[in-house]
Amino acid sequence: MVEYIVGDALEYLHGLSSESVDFVHLDDAWARPQRSGGGFGITYRTHPFNSSDAALVEGEPGVDTSLTVVEFLDAVYDALQPGGFLALDTDSYLISRASNYFQKEWPGHCQFTYTVTSLTSDGVPDRSTPGMYASSGGYTILLTQKDATPIPQSHPAGGRHTRGCPCEREHRDWDWGTVKPLAPYLDLIQEYTTSNSRIIEPCAGTAPAVIAAEREYGGSVDATAIDIEPDAKEAYERRREEELPRQTGIGEWGD
Repeated sequence: MVEYIVGDALEYLHGLSSESVDFVHLDDAWARPQRSGGGFGITYRTHPFNSSDAALVEGEPGVDTSLTVVEFLDAVYDALQPGGFLALDTDSYLISRASNYFQKEWPGHCQFTYTVTSLTSDGVPDRSTPGMYASSGGYTILLTQKDATPIPQSHPAGGRHTRGCPCEREHRDWDWGTVKPLAPYLDLIQEYTTSNSRIIEPCAGTAPAVIAAEREYGGSVDATAIDIEPDAKEAYERRREEELPRQTGIGEWGD
């Protein structure tokens, strides 16, 4: 069943049974101090990566130091079953911190980067976005597999890893500021999940991974999005209605 829950994403993760989830997508909009508002169109409270970073941003507007990104990642680790994947959207602030964290705290993991290249209609990297998000022509997803040695040939990935996705920048926003394209998450859903996978998207916004899962497997897929903002769910519903039959990747269109 596809579900969108308005509520606290960390509380939801803590409420899951241990090792019960196959695939998690985490957006990074909440994970960088001073990132909220401005050109993104939506204001989220943001959080430092760990307690050391918290001391550097204490008292800054919009930054909640009572919660860290590491607390989210720890909860994701507990929820993922062995062999499960976390797809973490990153920027220059987050990627090195997250990569180092996984190396120290996720024993037996496997991680690699998946590059999303945002293109103009002319097929060149699009650097027109205001602020930090995709202003360099795209962004990087850090894909990390829990307890990944070795990856069995029976796994959906089958030992093959796609390294990136070029796609036209998503200019529609469904009244939710800047949103990320569907194509990269459809690619990851196709490669690293099956129709029996349990898919979770905390801090979902317009929930591109959940929409991709429903597009790929239909409405019976076990996919849940969670966001604290009621307006996010409304934006998701508008996006879902329009996106299910639309673009899957550059040059590829649905029925």
